[in-house]
Amino acid sequence: MIQKDNILEYAHLIIKLLQGVIYDDDQKIWNDLYNFQSKLKQYFAQIGIEFYFDAQNGFAYISQPDYEGADSEISVPRLVKRIPLSYEVTMLLVVLREILDEFDSNDLVNKKCFITRKELREKAQTFFKDKTNKTKLLQEIGTHINKCADLGFLKLISEGTKKDSDGKDGATDDEFEIKRIVKAKISVEKLEQIKTKLNEIVNYANNSNGNA
Repeated sequence: MIQKDNILEYAHLIIKLLQGVIYDDDQKIWNDLYNFQSKLKQYFAQIGIEFYFDAQNGFAYISQPDYEGADSEISVPRLVKRIPLSYEVTMLLVVLREILDEFDSNDLVNKKCFITRKELREKAQTFFKDKTNKTKLLQEIGTHINKCADLGFLKLISEGTKKDSDGKDGATDDEFEIKRIVKAKISVEKLEQIKTKLNEIVNYANNSNGNA
C-alpha cells in the first residue's frame, strides 16, 4: 500500500497537467502551481517533458519535444500521439490569436475574451478557399469551430437558439470563450510565418491570374 509520506506534495499538480491545460480560474491550484513551478519543471525535465507557466496569460501546460530526429540523442516514447492540425483549423487558430491580441490591446481589465459563432464565422471566411457555395462554406467553418472547441481552444459558454444553414453544427448565437492556450499554439513568430506564407500564396495567385 502506498504511504502518504511517499507521495510528492505537488503530485496533484502533476496529474492535472497530464490531464490538460490549467488556467488561473482555480486560485488554489494556480497558487500551488506558482509555488511549485521550479520543482515541476525539474520533475518533468527528468522524463523528457517541458513545463510551461505563463503568469501573464494565466495558463500552464506541458509539452513533449520531438525527439524522433536522426540527430537526437534522446529516445523517449511519446506520451500522447501527435495529431497534426488541418489547414482550416490552423487558419481558425490564427483568427482566434488575432482576436485575442486585439482584445488585449483594447481591454486592459478583463482577461476573458468572448465571441459568438456568427462573429467568428464572419472573421474566418477570408481564409477559406471555396466561397462560391455560401451554405457549404458556413457548414465547413461551423465544423472547424467545433473542432477547435474539442481541442480546448474554445469553450462553449452558452448555447444559442438561432439556427440557419449552419444549424447542424450549432446556433449562430452560440457564445464561446477563446482560451488563452491559443497564444502558446500560435506564437508571435508562428503567426508572422503563417501571414508571410499566406501573402506569398495570394501574390502568386494574383500574378497567375494576371498572366492568364
